[in-house]
Order: sequence, then C-alpha cells, then structure tokens
Amino acid sequence: MRVVPSFFVVLFFVVGCGGGGGNETPSDRHPTARTAVGQFKDANVAGLSYVSGGQSGVTDSEGSFTYEVGESVVFSVGGVTLGETEGKSVVTPVDLVERGSSSSEPVLNTVRFLISLDEDNDLSNGINIPEEVRELALQWTFIQILSDSLDFEQQLERMRSDLQERFSRYESYEIPGNATARNHLESTLRCSYSGAYTGTYGGTDQGNFGVLIDARSGSASGIAYSTQYDNYITLTGTRSISYDQNVVFASGDTDEGTEFNGQFTSVNTVQGRWGHPLDSSIGGSFSGRRIGGDQYAVYRGTGTWRTDSFDEYGVFTFDINDSGRITGLAYNIAYDISGNLNGSLSGTNISATTSDGTRVTGTLDRETGVLRGRFDDSAGFSGTFEGSGCQLN
Repeated sequence: MRVVPSFFVVLFFVVGCGGGGGNETPSDRHPTARTAVGQFKDANVAGLSYVSGGQSGVTDSEGSFTYEVGESVVFSVGGVTLGETEGKSVVTPVDLVERGSSSSEPVLNTVRFLISLDEDNDLSNGINIPEEVRELALQWTFIQILSDSLDFEQQLERMRSDLQERFSRYESYEIPGNATARNHLESTLRCSYSGAYTGTYGGTDQGNFGVLIDARSGSASGIAYSTQYDNYITLTGTRSISYDQNVVFASGDTDEGTEFNGQFTSVNTVQGRWGHPLDSSIGGSFSGRRIGGDQYAVYRGTGTWRTDSFDEYGVFTFDINDSGRITGLAYNIAYDISGNLNGSLSGTNISATTSDGTRVTGTLDRETGVLRGRFDDSAGFSGTFEGSGCQLN
C-alpha cells in the first residue's frame, strides 16, 4: 500500500439514454448480434420483463438481463411499461425517463411502483416481483408511469387493492412516499458508483491520481501525485454527485485552488479537464478507470491508506462475496503500482494479505459502513487505512 495529497477534484458522471434499431426481419437482424449482460438496479430487481432486439426474458435475482449491443432495452412488469434506455452494464430508474433524476416525478413513480411489488417488503435483500404478481400486472394497463402525482397515487391505491385481495402477504404493506423512494434510489446510485478510480493527468503538470466515490455521501475525494514536481496533491470532495443523467460532480480545493472537472462515461470510467479558475494558462486533461469492482459482489469497501511515516499514500477497494471472502486491489499513487488483496471477513473483523505479503487487519461495520484498520509487513512497512462501504446486492 502507498501514495498522498495536493490538488482539487470535481467529477461528473453521465448516465445516457438512447436506442437503436433497424428495419430487417428478426431472422435477418440477429443471427450474429453481439450481446452483453447488464444489471437493473433499484436495489437488485428480479422479475422485470425486458426486450432488447432479439433478446428477451425476465431479470434474475441479481437484476441481470441480456441486451444486444447497440440496441435499446425496454423494461416492463405485466402490462406496465417502465421505460426504455440504451443497453449498458448498469441501468437504474433514472435512465428510463427523459432527463431523469432522483427528483423527477416519473422516476419516483417507477421506484414507488417497484418497491410496492417486493415479495417480502425487505429492500435489504433486493426487490423480487413474483411470477403470480407479474401475471396479475397484465391487467394493470391503468398504471401510467408518466402520470402526475395525484393520478398516480390513485393508480397505486387501485393496484394495492388488487394485490391485497389476491395475496395475503401484501395486506400489511404500505406504498412508499416520494421521500422514501428518493432516499432509496440515491443510496442505490451512490453504492453503484462507489469505488476507487485511478489514472493519469497531463498538461502544464502531469502525474497519477486515485479518486474515491464515497458510498455514504457520494463525494469524490482522493490523492494525486505530480511526477513533474514530485509532490502529493490532496483531492477533497465538497459536493456529492448529483443523481441525474447529465452531470454528477464533486469538488475539492487546495492551497493552489486547482480544480478537476470531469464526467463518468460509464460506471467504470471517468475523464475530463483540470485547471485553475484564476489562471487559464494552467491546466490539462485527465482520465481514469475503476480498479477492481465486481458488480455482482455482496458488499464493497473503498478507502485511502498512508504509511506511519507519512511518505507514501494510496487508495484501495475490495469486494466481499456471500461467504465473506475478500478480493480487491491496493494502489500506490506515487509509484503507479497496484497489488492484489485477498482475505476474509468474520463478523466485523477483516483479515487479509496483499500480493507482496503485507498483512491487513481491521473492522467493517456494515450498519454504518465505517471501515478502518492497520497494515504492516516483516520489513517494517506499516500504516493505517480508513474508508466506507455499502451493500451492493
């Protein structure tokens, strides 16, 4: 583990909408169509019907769906169409509405609708829409996601009446309000984008950087190292990512006042430009990508580390599967090197080892997401780490 501070960060992420198509018959269009697997996230949603070119099906327990690359994907439940978006690795309700955001009424309508259908009313284990509910939903052509709030409220009440009449388990369920739906969606978005992103910047200065998206706040912060001037740069997030399709940003400031302005081109890549607001002669571009990160893991932890001698700094990220196994990466920003991280989580206790033999011990509180601990090796290399985590699936 190793790296440190001296700059400023502003990050944007773009979640796009789009489509594709063609005029040929299915037999002409799809014999060699390239496919990929995506994941629908509002928590994981199982039981969504989807169509993408010649691909169709129902999302599984991880929210997975298969789409044709370059084609759009239409999602629905029974007779209720939720919306359409470009096929990609992660899709959320924000993507299904034109200029969607976590405050858009149609987006919140979608989230409220999906939460209301969950089989066990427990969002911590995802949303599962049972087959019998999907069959009943074929009759729900009266539900229109784009309706205004008053009309949609009436539609949801009619839907709830149908559910409670047919299935006893829904008798005690309450339809969530907009505030509950928004908090749930924003938590999902923060966790989906949480992690460590590393890369390089160039221009009037050049070097390496490591940026973290915090799972609890959505802020972007981290460390950069100038290879030109041999100094560290602290990247301090001052604003959480915005929860929309257009711009998500966080910003930090340093003594120099340098700013990084960028966008997430996917959940795994970021790029943009940096500069100084008072001196246009200073600046350049940067790009980076996620290190580690298994979107099907159960839990993800991300943070920064530093040596006890304060001369090396870095970032780390790891995923935890359902058996408590830890796999991840630790990145040294100054040396631009990374090492594998493997271990286990038992209760709240972390025990792991990096590929160079460094021992890592610490604690993870899954309730609060707080992560902290120490590392050391036989040669006296030692230090501390801290960060945050969230439940992915």
